[in-house]
Amino acid sequence: MVRIGEDRTERLDYIPARSQVIVTVRPRYACPKGRTGVVQTKAPAHLLEG
Repeated sequence: MVRIGEDRTERLDYIPARSQVIVTVRPRYACPKGRTGVVQTKAPAHLLEG
């Protein structure tokens, strides 16, 4: 598989007296011979959708 790109999602998470940004990187891969197509893992569930 050959990496062809990635989706990067940033979300703000609030913990009392502390905030943090969680960055999730999901690389995207493609089969160089075109047999498998494009493959990417599923995105994790978010506390606040949208």
